[in-house]
Amino acid sequence: MELLQEVKQAVIADIEEVRQTRVKENKPFVSGDIEKIITHYADKFNIDSRIIFEIIRQESGFDPNATGRLTKYGTAKGLMQLMDMNSQPHGIDPYNPEENVQVGTALFAKLLNKYQDIELALAAYNAGEGAVDKYGGVPPYKETQNYVKKITERLSDENQ
Repeated sequence: MELLQEVKQAVIADIEEVRQTRVKENKPFVSGDIEKIITHYADKFNIDSRIIFEIIRQESGFDPNATGRLTKYGTAKGLMQLMDMNSQPHGIDPYNPEENVQVGTALFAKLLNKYQDIELALAAYNAGEGAVDKYGGVPPYKETQNYVKKITERLSDENQ
């Protein structure tokens, strides 16, 4: 019984060490499979994978089963929190990480191509193209402004 306690304490100590390292690095744990999917589709659509990583971090915290609240536009689902209007035309399962990241990255690439500006593309991903077009920039929505700010700050922190 004493040996079992020692093993248990050693395992707990190891887990805590890994957790503390992640906290210090301020990076969530991401499974290797999801990381490979992000890299693959970021490369395919010629997007810096760090941007997709940060969108997913902000949207779902890397939870492939994340489901947003019901809005008049539908429900956001999966890693990149795709709205039904974005996932249904492609016939994908929004909770399938690969399909979600493929469609979400393609959508972000389209927005980046349209706006030629990362902040505007992020704002459109969060609030919709209509809102960005209506306001001629990042809409005055607190949620969208915070979304753009958090992601761009994390990206600039990574560059330092």
